[in-house]
Order: sequence, then structure tokens, then C-alpha cells
Amino acid sequence: MQPLISVIIPVYNSEKTLSRCLDSIIAQTFNDFEMIVINDGSTDSSKKMLINYSENDKRIKIINQSNRGPSSARNRGIKEALSEFVIFIDSDDTIDEEMLSKMYDKLISTSSDLVCTRYRYLSEAGEIEKISNPVGQETTKIDIVKKIISNEIPSSPGLSLVKKSLLLDYDIFFPEGKCYEDIATAYRMFFYAKKISVVDDALYNYYHHIPNSRSNSFTQKHAKDMLAMIIDTHKFLLTSNSFELYKEC
Repeated sequence: MQPLISVIIPVYNSEKTLSRCLDSIIAQTFNDFEMIVINDGSTDSSKKMLINYSENDKRIKIINQSNRGPSSARNRGIKEALSEFVIFIDSDDTIDEEMLSKMYDKLISTSSDLVCTRYRYLSEAGEIEKISNPVGQETTKIDIVKKIISNEIPSSPGLSLVKKSLLLDYDIFFPEGKCYEDIATAYRMFFYAKKISVVDDALYNYYHHIPNSRSNSFTQKHAKDMLAMIIDTHKFLLTSNSFELYKEC
């Protein structure tokens, strides 16, 4: 029997945070999922840790590849996923134990293509430093997209459970070799989804101030990729498929 949800996790030298991430997923009250973990060329003990976890939980599927970046890892996960629905979790983050259950129930009960939730920012010690703004129970896609464009609500794919068919039908994959690839991809997910629903709880936990975190430094490449992402997103929103919606926003 195929699982209902595929949880896709890119891993690169994540030995310090990997256990807490995997433990939070294993602890879910919703059990019918597969965990696709893409080991993206780790040189630390991440691979060994993954093997140990997979020996104790058959839902964990390990895919090893040379280091190609998180976009490549996520794209590989989409192609390998057996489930109808997918969600992306970063290896230095955690999720609340009811996250999959609440999101799946909402998605099914509303016949949505995508359901999103809110997040907490946590210190390395686990103290809550910030909680994202309430999304509100909007009934229209335009209401939600307006809030994404105005940055009132986050657009990270990690906060969304989405139909895999939506990604495949509209060729929505993460741009490889780029920073801010998650934001660029999330816009397309939200625009192409016919119906979006909301679980207005903070269920995803972002940890920051982690030494050597990829997201912890801003380089010239980050600046270039950010500008390119803004330009590409603007061009996308002006295409014939989304122009009318963009005008309303």
C-alpha cells in the first residue's frame, strides 16, 4: 500500500541537528507517511545516522547523491515520492507532532490542492523568539496570495502540504544552484493551486543562530540570486496564466 504523504528532507552535513528533525517526524500522530531523505554528499556522520534510523523505521528511504545542493535534493525527492501529497522539511528544523495530521485533515476536508500553516522561530536552546502572523481563514485564493506578495505570511514550501500532481502538471521544481530557491518555487505552487486552505496554527519550527548554517551568512551570490529571483518572479506573475490574478493583488 502506498503512503498518503511523502516527507522530503535534504541532508548535508547535518549531524548536529539531524536527530531532532527526524525524531519530530517519527513522533507524528499521523503515521501513514514515507520519509525520503536525500543525503546530498555529506562528509560528516549524517549518512551513518540515517542508516541507523532507517534500520529502526522502515518508513525512512535514504537516497545518496553527490553534493548538488538542496534544490537538487528536493527535486530528486519529488521524483521518488510514492504518495499523492508531499511536504518539504529542512534537516535543521522540527515540526509539531500533530502537523501532518492537521494539515492532511484540512486538505482532504476542503478538497484543496495545497494547505499552508504558520511557523515559530526558535533559538538553539529551543526558546520561542517569534511566531509568524496569523494567516486567517480566507475563502479565496486571491486573499492568500495578496498576503504572500505583501510578505504578511511566509511562502516557504516547508509550510505547505501540496498535491504532487500539482508540481508535476505545472513542472514546478526548485531552481538548482540558486539561493532563495524555496521562495521562487513557492510562488508557483500558490498561483497554480486551484484551491488553498489554511491551518492557522504555528506547527513548523525554524531554528536559527546555528553555527555554519547555510542560511546564516549573506554573500555576493545571495544578493545576485535574490535580485534574479525577484525579476523571475515578476516575469512569472506577468505571464498570461497569472496576469489577471496579479493585477488584483
